[in-house]
Amino acid sequence: MKKKKIITSAILIGTMLMSGCGKGETESAFVATEKLAEQYMTLGDYEGLELTKYITPISEEDVELAKEEFMEDYRVETEVTGRTIQVGDYVNTNLTYEEDGNTEDYGEFDVTIGEEEISAQVDEELTGHNIGDIVSVVDDSEGSVVTYTFEITGINEVSYPEYNDSFVKENTDYSSTAEFEEYLRNKVAQENDESSVEELRDSALSAVVEVSEYKDFTKKMEKVSYEEVKKSHEEYAAMFGMELSDLVSEDDLNSYAVLNIQEKLAVQALVKAENIVKDEENYQEFLNRYMEYAEVTTEDELYEYYTKQELEDDYYREKALDKVIEKAKVTEKEAEAELEEE
Repeated sequence: MKKKKIITSAILIGTMLMSGCGKGETESAFVATEKLAEQYMTLGDYEGLELTKYITPISEEDVELAKEEFMEDYRVETEVTGRTIQVGDYVNTNLTYEEDGNTEDYGEFDVTIGEEEISAQVDEELTGHNIGDIVSVVDDSEGSVVTYTFEITGINEVSYPEYNDSFVKENTDYSSTAEFEEYLRNKVAQENDESSVEELRDSALSAVVEVSEYKDFTKKMEKVSYEEVKKSHEEYAAMFGMELSDLVSEDDLNSYAVLNIQEKLAVQALVKAENIVKDEENYQEFLNRYMEYAEVTTEDELYEYYTKQELEDDYYREKALDKVIEKAKVTEKEAEAELEEE
């Protein structure tokens, strides 16, 4: 099933996955070394690169979304019988869908009516039905015709406790909604800044690759990199019940494989040029950040998501690109300005 509202562009996904974000165990991955960097590339002049850091301003909508996310921990679902589906209900179904002549059994699928998690048309067609009903919806809202068939197995009302000073005081470290929302505002600002910095690192790496020169890579290098990138995309596609071909073309995979090698070699060349070494205390702070990101409490749990090689690669990548940014001419712009330019 294609969930186009969730999937970003293939290029963005390729960049994200190749940087090691959430890749998990990889049996075969291209590992860049200082020797390979010396053999296959000439590092360009990266001092004074012109880069743009896009700043995302904080809005009250951002704070409201953060508050809603917090309240989800206190969500109560109550099974109801004796009435039909209404807007706001959390509905349990078994789902099959047909697209381009292929029928797939998706299995258990829960949907909140009114949230347009598939489409407004699906929500509208399910409204008014009851447990045991089988509902087929022909949906063309995303450009292709998909027939969804839902077997309704449960209807639940969703409720939340009242959000007020008493609730906040009882369930947080803050004494009022005003204090808590100020905390949320600062938290969102920090997350936005971290995202801006990571995007800036991506831009810095792309700029370094652009000014550097590369020799032709061996078939073995390209094959190993291709398998790494392909596996990452397959895992990502599987998360959404998609086929690899729905997400990325063969030509794009080949391009990402080459880019993967170029970027990893560039990081190695930067590490040598800037004489970067791993500081254990600093590396531990880096691991702590990743543990928070993965929502785990031990390094052993973290290694279930990332290999040690991936983590070390990302550590050196951050350090190397931060050096590039220090020497760059960075202009700050609001993120909305970026969208207008595009």
